[in-house]
Amino acid sequence: MSHRSSITSRVMDAVPAWLQDEDELRTYLERSSSSGDSPRRRIFLMEGLNPGLISILGTQFNIDPSFFAAHERTILWNPDQDGVSDNNLPPSMQNPMKAFRLKYYEVLKTNPGIQQFGAGRTACSVTGRHVGTSRLNGEFYSCGVLRRKCSFWSSGESNGGWDVVILCDPPLRSIEGEAQGNQVTHISTAPFQGGYLDFTKESIAYKGKVLGPPKTCMLEDLCFYYQHRIDLIDSLADPMAVAVFVKKIVAFQYLKLVDYLRAMVAERELLLLRRNGIHPVDWVEQQWTDLQAVVQRGSEYVENVEAIHLSLGYPLAEPDTRLDSNGEKASWACCQRDFQFILMQLRGLKRRADQLNDSMMGLVSMAGARETLKGNERSMREAKSVKSLTLAGLVFIPLVFTSGLFSMNDRYIPGGSYFWVYCAVALPMVPIALLGYYVLDKGYDEKAKWSFETFKISLQSKSLKEKLRFTVQVGETCSGE
Repeated sequence: MSHRSSITSRVMDAVPAWLQDEDELRTYLERSSSSGDSPRRRIFLMEGLNPGLISILGTQFNIDPSFFAAHERTILWNPDQDGVSDNNLPPSMQNPMKAFRLKYYEVLKTNPGIQQFGAGRTACSVTGRHVGTSRLNGEFYSCGVLRRKCSFWSSGESNGGWDVVILCDPPLRSIEGEAQGNQVTHISTAPFQGGYLDFTKESIAYKGKVLGPPKTCMLEDLCFYYQHRIDLIDSLADPMAVAVFVKKIVAFQYLKLVDYLRAMVAERELLLLRRNGIHPVDWVEQQWTDLQAVVQRGSEYVENVEAIHLSLGYPLAEPDTRLDSNGEKASWACCQRDFQFILMQLRGLKRRADQLNDSMMGLVSMAGARETLKGNERSMREAKSVKSLTLAGLVFIPLVFTSGLFSMNDRYIPGGSYFWVYCAVALPMVPIALLGYYVLDKGYDEKAKWSFETFKISLQSKSLKEKLRFTVQVGETCSGE
């Protein structure tokens, strides 16, 4: 597993110092020890989880080991007895003024395309974090949604100094998938539709000076903002002030995720709105199956944004878009409104996906009912065909039976001298056979049991229908006159 760590000190004019191993970090900590009353402010950025660096930082700052353990977990839920799940902590166990952990997602275009790795689980080979994709009409999208985490910890000193530790995930460079037998495949990536917007680019002080963050990974983006945008923060007395860039990057990554999710939901809605003709059952079942991934991930996104609200101490409410007392909008650094807006958008898309799922279920029922109706029509045609064959048999069987029963010879065949005798005996057998068939047919109930009572009820219902038909005909005749 690859690891990178960077130290940004003297925040206002800092240039990152890249550390490669434990000895360099240990030496840096010894040299940058506090001297006198001069405040010391340092930001430790770590990409990946190097056990040696974790041990040094944890011991130096007395960091709870759960801070690192929670960042490492990758499995959302695990039903095994000895398994570990990546659960969100309750509000009573969180301190937003000291530390927080943000789960977010990054939408990436991969080369080779993520769709080539099939339907099995696909994950980053370094962090083990899942790379998800969705299907439309049985074909996978070319973009993947990578699960990410960013953890923030801070500690202040009495003289105004502070230390901050930020854990970041490395960029996606290789993946492994179940469909390929977990074989590692090296890939290149590009952010979806150019990546998130630079949330400080409208600042007049920076127009035309610096293009913006590289958008390659969280660590390099944070280094950019701490180098080129740090003076946008009014006061650095509180270590939580520098957390604004972490929160804004995560928020704007969620906005790109909202765009991607909205496009997926809209495409599925158009499938139902713009399709002509009858939907076959196989097509409807495939769309319903593909839609389940969108519904499930929509629920996951909402849960994680709600967890971010609790982790940062934000109320779970809609954003307040009113202007302040001076008639101005909130500062660019206001993250609460951003996350509340994201939660509102995700909940709205989740409702649309649920409604689409309900509509798809209704379409499945309609398609199934249509197939059942077609099957019933085929059964009725087959039953009528069998009944016609039965009636034909009832006509000819008595004729054959009569000749066989009385051992009639050639004198009784057509043209013979006694053919009239054959007709006199055989022809009366035909109505007798038809009458017997009628009695048997009308005497069966719904459970295929024959009884005389059922036969009587059938006769009565038939006579009642004839009376009603006669009454209607008489009424029409009278009204015509």
